[in-house]
Amino acid sequence: MKRGTALRDQITTSSQDIKERLSRAYLVMVAAASGCEVRPVAVDREGIDATVCPIRGIRSKLDVQLKATSHPTWVA
Repeated sequence: MKRGTALRDQITTSSQDIKERLSRAYLVMVAAASGCEVRPVAVDREGIDATVCPIRGIRSKLDVQLKATSHPTWVA
């Protein structure tokens, strides 16, 4: 990191990309704890981002639309 440059100025991933990845990671964590898997949807035509399905047992599925928002506060 360059001297005099804040860490937030060094990050090249957009905050929207970070929020999307955190949303997906949280969904995978909750699904795994419930004995399910997450299947990504290749083409988002109906607002569905992923499908959650049980690994064993009754065949069922839950279509999920992920949303994330934040109001960052930077502390110098």
